Amino acid sequence: MRDHLGDKMPIMVETFDRMFKLLLDLDKPTIAVVNGMALGGGCEVAIACDMVIASEKAQFGQPEIKLGVLAPVGAVYFARIFGLRKGLELILSGDSVDAREAERFGLVSKVVADADLEKASLEFAQRFTEKSGAALRWARKCIYRTANLNLREALEVATEMGGGSMMTE
Repeated sequence: MRDHLGDKMPIMVETFDRMFKLLLDLDKPTIAVVNGMALGGGCEVAIACDMVIASEKAQFGQPEIKLGVLAPVGAVYFARIFGLRKGLELILSGDSVDAREAERFGLVSKVVADADLEKASLEFAQRFTEKSGAALRWARKCIYRTANLNLREALEVATEMGGGSMMTE
Protein backbone atom coordinates (compact mmCIF):
# COMPACT_ATOMS: atom_id res chain seq x y z
CA MET A 1 0.00 0.00 0.00
CA ARG A 2 2.86 2.41 0.68
CA ASP A 3 3.65 2.37 -3.03
CA HIS A 4 0.17 3.72 -3.75
CA LEU A 5 0.20 6.75 -1.46
CA GLY A 6 1.17 10.39 -1.90
CA ASP A 7 2.08 11.53 -5.41
CA LYS A 8 1.82 7.97 -6.76
CA MET A 9 -1.83 7.53 -5.77
CA PRO A 10 -3.50 9.47 -8.63
CA ILE A 11 -1.28 7.72 -11.18
CA MET A 12 -2.08 4.30 -9.72
CA VAL A 13 -5.82 4.99 -9.63
CA GLU A 14 -5.84 6.23 -13.24
CA THR A 15 -3.72 3.29 -14.43
CA PHE A 16 -5.92 0.74 -12.66
CA ASP A 17 -9.09 2.37 -13.99
CA ARG A 18 -7.74 2.25 -17.54
CA MET A 19 -6.57 -1.36 -17.16
CA PHE A 20 -9.95 -2.61 -15.90
CA LYS A 21 -11.82 -0.81 -18.67
CA LEU A 22 -9.42 -2.32 -21.22
CA LEU A 23 -10.04 -5.80 -19.78
CA LEU A 24 -13.77 -5.26 -20.06
CA ASP A 25 -13.51 -3.94 -23.62
CA LEU A 26 -11.24 -6.68 -24.94
CA ASP A 27 -12.72 -8.70 -27.76
CA LYS A 28 -11.18 -11.95 -26.52
CA PRO A 29 -11.87 -14.08 -23.45
CA THR A 30 -9.45 -13.48 -20.58
CA ILE A 31 -8.24 -16.13 -18.14
CA ALA A 32 -6.42 -15.42 -14.88
CA VAL A 33 -4.17 -18.14 -13.50
CA VAL A 34 -3.64 -17.85 -9.74
CA ASN A 35 -1.11 -19.80 -7.74
CA GLY A 36 -0.90 -18.37 -4.24
CA MET A 37 -2.16 -15.11 -2.80
CA ALA A 38 -4.33 -12.82 -4.94
CA LEU A 39 -5.01 -10.00 -2.53
CA GLY A 40 -5.85 -6.37 -3.18
CA GLY A 41 -4.93 -5.33 -6.71
CA GLY A 42 -3.96 -8.89 -7.64
CA CYS A 43 -7.41 -10.12 -6.67
CA GLU A 44 -9.00 -7.28 -8.62
CA VAL A 45 -7.08 -8.24 -11.75
CA ALA A 46 -8.13 -11.88 -11.36
CA ILE A 47 -11.82 -11.10 -10.82
CA ALA A 48 -11.87 -8.70 -13.76
CA CYS A 49 -10.89 -11.56 -16.07
CA ASP A 50 -13.62 -13.67 -17.63
CA MET A 51 -12.45 -16.90 -16.02
CA VAL A 52 -10.04 -17.90 -13.25
CA ILE A 53 -8.04 -21.10 -12.85
CA ALA A 54 -6.52 -21.50 -9.39
CA SER A 55 -4.24 -23.87 -7.59
CA GLU A 56 -5.48 -25.41 -4.36
CA LYS A 57 -3.27 -23.03 -2.39
CA ALA A 58 -4.77 -19.87 -3.95
CA GLN A 59 -6.38 -17.25 -1.71
CA PHE A 60 -8.54 -14.33 -2.82
CA GLY A 61 -9.38 -11.20 -0.87
CA GLN A 62 -9.63 -7.45 -0.62
CA PRO A 63 -7.89 -6.49 2.64
CA GLU A 64 -7.88 -2.74 1.85
CA ILE A 65 -10.63 -2.03 4.41
CA LYS A 66 -8.17 -3.07 7.14
CA LEU A 67 -5.97 -0.17 6.01
CA GLY A 68 -8.85 2.28 5.99
CA VAL A 69 -9.48 2.44 2.24
CA LEU A 70 -11.96 1.09 -0.30
CA ALA A 71 -11.11 -1.56 -2.88
CA PRO A 72 -13.21 -0.02 -5.68
CA VAL A 73 -12.97 -2.76 -8.30
CA GLY A 74 -13.39 -5.44 -5.65
CA ALA A 75 -16.50 -3.69 -4.32
CA VAL A 76 -18.09 -3.75 -7.77
CA TYR A 77 -17.14 -7.32 -8.72
CA PHE A 78 -17.52 -9.06 -5.34
CA ALA A 79 -21.22 -8.19 -5.05
CA ARG A 80 -21.77 -9.41 -8.62
CA ILE A 81 -19.80 -12.63 -8.20
CA PHE A 82 -20.51 -13.61 -4.59
CA GLY A 83 -23.95 -12.01 -4.32
CA LEU A 84 -24.81 -8.95 -2.26
CA ARG A 85 -24.58 -10.48 1.24
CA LYS A 86 -21.34 -12.42 0.84
CA GLY A 87 -19.82 -9.62 -1.25
CA LEU A 88 -20.58 -7.12 1.50
CA GLU A 89 -19.20 -9.46 4.15
CA LEU A 90 -15.91 -9.95 2.32
CA ILE A 91 -15.39 -6.31 1.33
CA LEU A 92 -16.38 -4.93 4.74
CA SER A 93 -14.34 -7.47 6.74
CA GLY A 94 -11.31 -7.68 4.49
CA ASP A 95 -11.39 -11.47 4.92
CA SER A 96 -10.12 -13.74 2.18
CA VAL A 97 -11.44 -17.01 0.79
CA ASP A 98 -9.56 -20.08 -0.35
CA ALA A 99 -9.72 -21.46 -3.88
CA ARG A 100 -12.45 -24.03 -3.12
CA GLU A 101 -14.75 -21.46 -1.51
CA ALA A 102 -14.06 -19.04 -4.39
CA GLU A 103 -15.01 -21.82 -6.82
CA ARG A 104 -18.20 -22.57 -4.89
CA PHE A 105 -19.28 -18.92 -5.21
CA GLY A 106 -18.31 -18.63 -8.89
CA LEU A 107 -15.17 -16.48 -8.63
CA VAL A 108 -12.99 -19.40 -9.75
CA SER A 109 -13.83 -21.52 -12.78
CA LYS A 110 -11.62 -24.46 -11.85
CA VAL A 111 -9.35 -25.48 -8.97
CA VAL A 112 -6.47 -27.85 -9.64
CA ALA A 113 -3.58 -29.33 -7.70
CA ASP A 114 -0.58 -27.02 -7.42
CA ALA A 115 1.60 -29.31 -9.50
CA ASP A 116 -1.01 -29.47 -12.30
CA LEU A 117 -1.71 -25.72 -12.60
CA GLU A 118 0.34 -24.97 -15.71
CA LYS A 119 -0.85 -28.01 -17.68
CA ALA A 120 -4.47 -27.58 -16.59
CA SER A 121 -4.41 -23.87 -17.49
CA LEU A 122 -3.13 -24.56 -20.98
CA GLU A 123 -5.73 -27.28 -21.50
CA PHE A 124 -8.47 -24.99 -20.20
CA ALA A 125 -7.44 -22.17 -22.55
CA GLN A 126 -7.18 -24.54 -25.51
CA ARG A 127 -10.93 -25.15 -25.29
CA PHE A 128 -11.36 -21.54 -26.45
CA THR A 129 -8.50 -21.26 -28.93
CA GLU A 130 -10.15 -23.99 -30.99
CA LYS A 131 -13.29 -21.85 -31.43
CA SER A 132 -14.09 -19.13 -33.97
CA GLY A 133 -12.63 -15.82 -32.83
CA ALA A 134 -15.66 -13.97 -34.22
CA ALA A 135 -18.09 -16.25 -32.38
CA LEU A 136 -16.18 -15.80 -29.12
CA ARG A 137 -16.24 -12.00 -29.53
CA TRP A 138 -20.00 -11.93 -30.20
CA ALA A 139 -20.79 -14.32 -27.35
CA ARG A 140 -18.63 -12.42 -24.85
CA LYS A 141 -20.13 -9.06 -25.86
CA CYS A 142 -23.64 -10.50 -25.63
CA ILE A 143 -23.12 -11.87 -22.14
CA TYR A 144 -21.68 -8.60 -20.80
CA ARG A 145 -24.26 -6.39 -22.55
CA THR A 146 -27.23 -8.41 -21.31
CA ALA A 147 -26.07 -9.32 -17.79
CA ASN A 148 -27.95 -6.50 -16.06
CA LEU A 149 -30.95 -6.16 -18.34
CA ASN A 150 -34.38 -7.53 -17.60
CA LEU A 151 -35.15 -10.76 -19.43
CA ARG A 152 -37.20 -9.20 -22.25
CA GLU A 153 -34.56 -6.54 -23.00
CA ALA A 154 -31.80 -9.12 -22.76
CA LEU A 155 -33.52 -11.38 -25.27
CA GLU A 156 -34.00 -8.48 -27.69
CA VAL A 157 -30.33 -7.50 -27.50
CA ALA A 158 -29.21 -11.13 -27.74
CA THR A 159 -31.42 -11.78 -30.78
CA GLU A 160 -30.02 -8.71 -32.54
CA MET A 161 -26.45 -9.71 -31.69
CA GLY A 162 -27.09 -13.30 -32.74
CA GLY A 163 -28.19 -12.07 -36.15
CA GLY A 164 -25.09 -9.88 -36.35
CA SER A 165 -22.85 -12.83 -35.54
CA MET A 166 -24.43 -14.88 -38.29
CA MET A 167 -23.43 -12.25 -40.84
CA THR A 168 -19.70 -12.72 -40.16
CA GLU A 169 -17.34 -14.99 -42.01
